[in-house]
Amino acid sequence: MLPINSKKWRNILYLSGSAFALLLLLEIAPRYISAAEKLVDLYFKSRALEESRKNEILYKELALENKSLKEQIRSSVISHVEERSVAELLGTLEKQANAASVSIISLKPQSVVNKDHLMMQPVEITLHANYENLYNFVHFLENQEQVALVREIKMSALEMFNGEIEMTIKADVCLNL
Repeated sequence: MLPINSKKWRNILYLSGSAFALLLLLEIAPRYISAAEKLVDLYFKSRALEESRKNEILYKELALENKSLKEQIRSSVISHVEERSVAELLGTLEKQANAASVSIISLKPQSVVNKDHLMMQPVEITLHANYENLYNFVHFLENQEQVALVREIKMSALEMFNGEIEMTIKADVCLNL
């Protein structure tokens, strides 16, 4: 570097250097700082987006698992309701048969069927009793709390029993009304 002997040129040089440094400090540095801030912001947003995508995938997996568990619970509840209702139905029929002095020979419940959003329990009951007691039992079927649709009644006289009649009743009992 050459020594500058003139004070005037030295001051101009210092002033232009200071102006250049000031220009760098006030104009160019904020732009680089702004770009750096945007770069850091972009980095954090990309991390948040990755996390959001992971959460979305996890949410979808959990939603499928939730749907599966709901279906299992629903089928368990329906199964429990069906079993409880069938047990209550059979207990009620047996209790009423005893009250009407009717002997239940066989009681054959079939599997529960859904008909028009109604859970119907088909049942076949074979009974022995005199005519009056059988009438009382059928009257009970008509007036019980549960709705029963009697599909078929067969009656036949039993010769070996004193005036007793054998009756077979095929009915559908509604479990959810």
